[in-house]
Amino acid sequence: MRELIRSNDPVLISFATSLLTDAGIQHTVTDTHR
Repeated sequence: MRELIRSNDPVLISFATSLLTDAGIQHTVTDTHR
């Protein structure tokens, strides 16, 4: 496991999640405050 992005910007996190999902790369977003 590697940390790819560290951010508290929800737009950036959403964009990165979308890119990883579209590329078929498994990912985990941790420590979110919803």
